[in-house]
Amino acid sequence: MRTIKFRGKSVDNGDWIYGYYTQEASIHGISHYIQHNKPIGIYRAEVDPTTIGEYTGQNDVNGAEIFEGDIVSSGMTGHKYVMCWSEGRAAWYKKRIGCDVEDIPMNCDNTCISLHGNIYVIQI
Repeated sequence: MRTIKFRGKSVDNGDWIYGYYTQEASIHGISHYIQHNKPIGIYRAEVDPTTIGEYTGQNDVNGAEIFEGDIVSSGMTGHKYVMCWSEGRAAWYKKRIGCDVEDIPMNCDNTCISLHGNIYVIQI
């Protein structure tokens, strides 16, 4: 069974928060939250909606979880890619940085990919 979880940067302190994604509407607009478990119970943190990414269900060669918006490289080519979701394909894919035409399905060559950060921290 696939693990469904999200991450986002806390609006309070900029820390990455991992867990379930929720939204809440109020008269001030929509707030975005990541809810996760802490030793003393459930914790909900408001996150910046532009940093929210879903876990792809895949890990890199070192076991690090790969999320939407992560920058990865292929050990075979050394090219760098951004992890993206395609609504049309209903699938995760790697979009090559600096190339408008090359997209590779996530399930191709994912045994030798390395995580290098994400688009929210590293400028591309």
